[in-house]
Amino acid sequence: LELLDSLPNKILTHPAIKNDLKRRKKKASEVLLDLAVHQSALNSNEQSNRGRIDILHHCVLEYLFSPLIHPSGDNKDIFEIKLFIHSINNTYFEVSPEWRPPSHFIRFRGLLEQLYSQEEITISSEERINLKKGTLSDLITRLNSKTIVVFTSHSKEGEYSLHPFAKIMTEYAKSPEQVVCLIGGYQHGPPPSQLLGELSRKKVKILDLTLKGGRLPPWKVLNIALQGIEWNISS
Repeated sequence: LELLDSLPNKILTHPAIKNDLKRRKKKASEVLLDLAVHQSALNSNEQSNRGRIDILHHCVLEYLFSPLIHPSGDNKDIFEIKLFIHSINNTYFEVSPEWRPPSHFIRFRGLLEQLYSQEEITISSEERINLKKGTLSDLITRLNSKTIVVFTSHSKEGEYSLHPFAKIMTEYAKSPEQVVCLIGGYQHGPPPSQLLGELSRKKVKILDLTLKGGRLPPWKVLNIALQGIEWNISS
């Protein structure tokens, strides 16, 4: 996630971006980069791991409508499972369980653009979502976690089928220790090596997990992790 005004001027002058801003009657400081619209303005290297608002949309809906999170769920009070979204320019926000975001992508994108341009959105009369500044390493430090689980398609520690994976997720959910799971909200590739290096220097335990079945999109990984916990506590 990033606003267009964070991009170099040579990209902002591309017709794909200029025409989109004109059509939407907005400034570059009010519009998020969206590869579905702006892809032709970026070369292949510039497109890497950015501009996929749709991935985030799916992930947020999977999280909020899980029985572990949704107010109608039977198990929402058993575990405290939080979702944080960290973006490329070192900003982040926590997804409130009270948020009911639009299922329609265009409306969802508009809300995120409001969040990133105004640094706040109101989700109820009493609650707001605020955009905060900080690196991913800073955020993990603030969460006081000593264990980081990296979901990856090429784990060094082996692949897990659904049932063992679900069991591991349940153990983490029940643990009194704070455990952070990292899911890359982008097209492909592992987490940045610089991040893993920073965490190693802080003596954080880093594990990586891979689900059998080939590369999966981030929202499916999140769905399986949440469902795994639900299956185990319901059985």
